[in-house]
Amino acid sequence: MMLKSLWKSLISLQHKCVKKQKSEVDGSVSVHGEEDLVVLPVQCSNCRIEETKQCNCDHTHVAEDANVHAQRDVNSNSSFTHAVINMVGMLVGLGQLSTPYAVVSGGWVSAFLLVGLGVMCAYSSHILGTCLRKNPKLRSFVDIGKHAFGSKGRLVAATIIYMEIFMSLVSYTISLHDNLNTVFLGTNLKHHFPKFSSSQFLTVVAVLIALPSLWIRDLSSISFLSTLGILMSLLIFLCVAATALLGHVRNNHAIPVLQLHNIPSVSGLYVFGYGGHIVFPELYTSMKDPSKFTKVSIVSFAVVTAIYTTLGFMGARMFGKDVKSQITLSMPAESIVTKVALWATVVAPMTKYALEFIPLAIQLEHALPSTMSGRNKMIIRGCVGSFSLLVILTLALSVPYFEHVLSLTGSLVSVAVCLILPCSFYLKTCWGQISNLVLLLNLSLITFGFLLALMGTISSSKLLLKSIFAVIDVFIVTVIALVFCVWLQTNFFTGSIPDLSNSTALFDLQLNDELTDEVPSSLISFSSLQNVSSDDNFFQGLVLSFEMGMNVTFDSNKFYRNDSRLCDSRVTTLLDIAKHFACPFQFASFWFCNDPCED
Repeated sequence: MMLKSLWKSLISLQHKCVKKQKSEVDGSVSVHGEEDLVVLPVQCSNCRIEETKQCNCDHTHVAEDANVHAQRDVNSNSSFTHAVINMVGMLVGLGQLSTPYAVVSGGWVSAFLLVGLGVMCAYSSHILGTCLRKNPKLRSFVDIGKHAFGSKGRLVAATIIYMEIFMSLVSYTISLHDNLNTVFLGTNLKHHFPKFSSSQFLTVVAVLIALPSLWIRDLSSISFLSTLGILMSLLIFLCVAATALLGHVRNNHAIPVLQLHNIPSVSGLYVFGYGGHIVFPELYTSMKDPSKFTKVSIVSFAVVTAIYTTLGFMGARMFGKDVKSQITLSMPAESIVTKVALWATVVAPMTKYALEFIPLAIQLEHALPSTMSGRNKMIIRGCVGSFSLLVILTLALSVPYFEHVLSLTGSLVSVAVCLILPCSFYLKTCWGQISNLVLLLNLSLITFGFLLALMGTISSSKLLLKSIFAVIDVFIVTVIALVFCVWLQTNFFTGSIPDLSNSTALFDLQLNDELTDEVPSSLISFSSLQNVSSDDNFFQGLVLSFEMGMNVTFDSNKFYRNDSRLCDSRVTTLLDIAKHFACPFQFASFWFCNDPCED
């Protein structure tokens, strides 16, 4: 029965795309892709206006509203079940891949935040429906913004939408790269582009395969991509569930209770999974009975929240702290189920490019002169789309940090789309018509959204920059057991000095960056080490006593003691706490005295 409903829903979506395409050909599509309202001048007996003139009395407005409802009735053929399937399909995507990682990073208590965000986003979906119900002429998210705040509201809404589309496609491309790398792991792939790794080359090929879909103007020709994307998301969920149920991995890993320092970045991952509000107005107008839109929102978000929570705990229990940012990358490589899940995750992003580009393409076409031929419009649209996709590809290959980019997208734009803007639009549209309790609720959600966005954006940006500028990892120096010199000067390295005990031939160590924490005692155990230069860092604790004859400089640091006596016990306690937060640079830069109570 479920598959039958899914099939009917997909057929109705295709019919809707055909109707929308026909309206484009007739020249009656607005900048958002919906049909413009045309009010024909009629003779009014009350005003005695001629047939060729337009009447401005209430009769015309009644006719206009009737025309809107009639036009909506023609294109509205989605039942309650179809609407639920469509909304769930719009929401489930990259969110289900990252939820297990988010649960482990934030602790199992963070699942309450996941559920809470689901409830909040279901409410914001409901109030979007209320805005649409109050003015039947509104057909899109941008329309609601314009109705609430005029041209400024329209500009803000459009900017946020395009930012979300762009950043989401970057995340999808990173996911494509990561999973392609796993699919072809161990394959001796030969190509003639030495500057590209095998995974990068495969990603370029995959994007180039998807690129021609951006040139297609007939929306009905690419409607099957939406079908394929929904099926791939369903397949990924089934594969993860099968891995857990068939016993391919043990399901008894411990999940941390709460890791408070990770909550800001984790919240971005959670909220990204609920970011479908920009298309909810179109879903509302496609329903046979829009009065059921609130029920559709409640059921859909309940289903999606259940999927995310189930996947989150399944993945966390299966892989524990070893879970990757995408659950498919943690599954047993030799399993057939894993291979199916990986290919589904590869195909899913390739279905998104043309569909996500549609709003920008329609806006672009209507910005072009009406006298321009359809062929020239198609060429310009295709060129702009191709260039945009190549920019997205370049960014994805340059910043291949899926969890940080996804978290930044969720914090920077998805929070605005899911909470801040819907509540703001609702308050402005319904001001004076709502109770004080509802007013307080929406103001609280806006405030919470701003706090979530601020903390999440700062946290995910720092993590992203930290990954880009490469924190010193023990791999750099300990894997190379015969390294003689380590020179890392004037870079952006932060964090602690790693254990260098494996580098038995180390002779010269020069670290002049923004390193923190205590200097590891392993440094004094090297018989070969003759030169240590670590000036202009932010080392804390006490200075180690090196052997006589060694050339050692630790100028301009933040040591609490310059002798061999131990630091204050309160200092060592604070340093131990700082280690759990990766020894933050800000902590070391603002405090370096041996008395923690001293300013």
